[in-house]
Amino acid sequence: MLKLIKIELYKLLHKKSIYIILILMTIFCFLNNYLYWKDYDNDGFYIYEDTTNIQKELNNTIKELQKLNYHNEKELLTYINTKTQYDILTLKKEYNQNTWQYKKINDYLYDITYKKNYNTYKNITDNETITIYNESIKNLKNNNWQYFINLKKEEKETELKELLKSKNNTSDNYILKEINTKINNINLELEIIEYRLKNNISESKSYLDTAINKYKEYKNSITNYKEKKNLTNKEQITYNKIVLEYNINKYIMDNKININKENTINYQLRDILTDYELFFIILIIVISSSIMYEEFTTGTIKLLLIKPYSRCKILIGKYLTCLVVLLISIIYIILI
Repeated sequence: MLKLIKIELYKLLHKKSIYIILILMTIFCFLNNYLYWKDYDNDGFYIYEDTTNIQKELNNTIKELQKLNYHNEKELLTYINTKTQYDILTLKKEYNQNTWQYKKINDYLYDITYKKNYNTYKNITDNETITIYNESIKNLKNNNWQYFINLKKEEKETELKELLKSKNNTSDNYILKEINTKINNINLELEIIEYRLKNNISESKSYLDTAINKYKEYKNSITNYKEKKNLTNKEQITYNKIVLEYNINKYIMDNKININKENTINYQLRDILTDYELFFIILIIVISSSIMYEEFTTGTIKLLLIKPYSRCKILIGKYLTCLVVLLISIIYIILI
């Protein structure tokens, strides 16, 4: 068998197409490494920010506002919505795209800003709303992310109490299932909030914030998969990948180590089959097609068949040769 593999390897190593593919892989590898080095910062984040043009959005919103007349009752609600969008964009413009303020202004301030505008244009006096709005703006500008997280925590705890009451007063299995799903989601939200507060991790762009969000996403997915009784083979493969990613991000959170940093050898080696998948597929297609086809076109198949090897051994030898070449090419890329 080893002799057969050596013969096949000798034939393959004399093919120009193999070397062309390896040269292309090498060029791609160097280019890929250069881009990882150039386009990512020290924390492994892509350095080019979101290209969203806030000023352009603001200008469009102003144009929309100018078309509307808030004295017209039919246009009033549209005007209030647009004015709220304008206020949010104006606030957003003050912050860098990596800050928690930029990311969370919509989540934390949209409702209270809408309510303030609604009361203003409907001539409703509501001092409480004004006070809450001013307090929110003050904490936003003072970088007090804990204020908003604690508000969210109170909201979720209240929601959880209501759900637990509903659960105790419900006997319908379908409704109970829905309530349990909501309870699990809220418990996960509260777990994340407690983790942020305990470890002083804001929602600004950081490897821990990324790990927290991924941990939450994968934990929800795991719960959904566990509810299914019989997984298909494809679903089982996906589930295993999700569990792996969940454990990776949990490890990052527990140990405060950025193993998901994209511009490291560790991360690139973990992702090597994805990055170079196309090259490996082309390589295997070229090898596996030529290893049989050329035997017939050149007539060497006759010489091979008269040797003291069974056809089964010949095919296995060719198959193992393909695997050996694939393994060598992967090791080659890893070394580069």
